[in-house]
Amino acid sequence: MKTGITDRLIKLTDRHVEITDGDIIAVVVGYNEKLRIPYFLEYYRSLGVTKFIYVDNASTDGSVEYLQQQADVLLYGAPGSYLESRAGLDWSKAILDKYCVGRWTLIVDVDELLVYPGVEAFTLPDLIGYLEKVSAQGLMTIMIDTYPAGPLRDIKYQERVPFIEACCFFDRDGYFVQGVRQFPSLEVRGGPRLRCFFEAQPDIPAPPLKKVPLVKWDANLLFTSSTHFLSPPIRLLDISGALLHFKFFHDFAEHAVSEIARGQRWNSGVQYKLYLKPFEENPGFSMLYDHSEEYVGSAQLVRLGLIRTSWRFREYLNSIAETEDKREEAERIFDASKSLPPLEVKDVLALWPGIVEVGKGFPAARMQQREIVSRVIDWVGQDVRSPETRYPSKRSREGNLDGISFSEIFGWARDPNDSDNRLEIEIRIDGEAFATVVANKKRRDLQDVGFGSGEYGFSLPLPEVIWDGRDHKISACFRDNGKHLRQSPIRVSRSDLKFAALDELRINVRRLRNVLS
Repeated sequence: MKTGITDRLIKLTDRHVEITDGDIIAVVVGYNEKLRIPYFLEYYRSLGVTKFIYVDNASTDGSVEYLQQQADVLLYGAPGSYLESRAGLDWSKAILDKYCVGRWTLIVDVDELLVYPGVEAFTLPDLIGYLEKVSAQGLMTIMIDTYPAGPLRDIKYQERVPFIEACCFFDRDGYFVQGVRQFPSLEVRGGPRLRCFFEAQPDIPAPPLKKVPLVKWDANLLFTSSTHFLSPPIRLLDISGALLHFKFFHDFAEHAVSEIARGQRWNSGVQYKLYLKPFEENPGFSMLYDHSEEYVGSAQLVRLGLIRTSWRFREYLNSIAETEDKREEAERIFDASKSLPPLEVKDVLALWPGIVEVGKGFPAARMQQREIVSRVIDWVGQDVRSPETRYPSKRSREGNLDGISFSEIFGWARDPNDSDNRLEIEIRIDGEAFATVVANKKRRDLQDVGFGSGEYGFSLPLPEVIWDGRDHKISACFRDNGKHLRQSPIRVSRSDLKFAALDELRINVRRLRNVLS
């Protein structure tokens, strides 16, 4: 376990809490979460979590005293800086490496409840049995923000009450998806936080909504941004889940003020300042709107395309169902997926290769919920539709400007009607031709989705001009006709480059530590 000033953890549990190989563990980092802790523990106990390891960052609301009374909670104190610990990631990494290697572990916040297809009838041990059966190492989820039917100030949530009774509405549409370089190689933003707080401030990105919260932990793994990105890549499950996010209780505005004053949030708490603005303008602020939908259950999320199931998962649930009620639930969940409008073949493959390995950037186009089911999934997932509906037979030339990493501009292009034709791609910076590259690099992700040998990738070292401190527009076009590839152009801001550089630095530091250890 790390012993640096900001990462030193102090054990606050006097009793012995034994962690065994059969335990399902939840690792949590929290500050002043006493209001939510009792039901959080109750929910995950009922789901099948057997041990909790909680890192408390100097709470003052009675959280520590309450947690010390829980027989299944191993409690640590973290007196250091939350911000300097990478938003608690260094603390959770130390805990994960000490207690969770080789064990199935949930890494969640106190305001997040995991749901997945069939969660009402099938427990976490059931889900983990499926993960083990198909040799997957993690589950990807979308975060779904919930909110009440009226003004937030009127909720008056009481301890131990199910969260969903206080905040039962969510946005059924209005989500964006975009490929990014870090695994799992895509990002989702949108929902009520974008709609209510960030839409009027396009220069400040809305919080990301994709996470990998359930993992069979390995000491080589490293979360690089909360549980949004993971390195190195792991095999993810062919279904997806959701984290129902209960941030918006009656104490939300007070909490935002506290976080700004505490000074432990990214960029001086700029997100929390945006959260406060609607309340300052209207104390009776409500998040409800025309496309709000009341939460009913996991089948509803499958029907909307926010989470996904698969034929294989259906068969597994039927094989372990001990009662007729459970078998009916397995069928009901799968039947919900049949209500999704059929996807056009071109829609699926338009982004699929980019899901596997793509670059930075944020899309301008809003996507329908039915598209989320094929995009917010892992790179080895099965589609619930038959294979013959997934792939096109004949199309014109196609390609994608995936984006940029710390060191390069990259993408892919091909001619489906001539597999031997290697296309020339012109890279433009701010509208001016900069270089021509040939799309002939082998990419396993392209090969995996049926693109022949996969030798259709291109890349270009990131030009020095990009680092001049200004925003730039990068384009990729077919050289002979000037037609843009999908996602071209991509606008690259100073903040994009800053975070790309920081991510690269963290990865290299981790590699150096491994070599020197």
